[in-house]
Amino acid sequence: MVRAGLAGICMLSMAWSQESEMDLNANRADSTIGVQNTQSVYVHDRWFARDKAYHFIGGFVGVVVLSISMPFYFDTQQERSPAIASAGMFCVGALKETYDSREPKNHFCWKDMTSNILGIVAGALFYMTVSGDKMGR
Repeated sequence: MVRAGLAGICMLSMAWSQESEMDLNANRADSTIGVQNTQSVYVHDRWFARDKAYHFIGGFVGVVVLSISMPFYFDTQQERSPAIASAGMFCVGALKETYDSREPKNHFCWKDMTSNILGIVAGALFYMTVSGDKMGR
């Protein structure tokens, strides 16, 4: 399980490093820099881009940190913390994409949400593997 997570991270980092200079300029901090309309945003929005790696890492780290801290700060059962942390991080990702959709020349990106979800699932599986948690089984 940990090997699969590490392989996924390695694939993302390889894809990230293989981006051309044009893609880096289009996807730097905001995938809409230099784009004139929403249709162009969809064309420039690639599956393996820097912002997708940020979404994956954000979901992964957020779930792991929340899962570790919830039993200490919120008196949550250790078995329930990955599920609660996953739901919380999903809501954060959905709110961020909703905010993006309201920005001019931006859109709600399903590819970003997919990266969020993959990071959330990987983070929850990583936490359960390392902590020995079996989700109440």
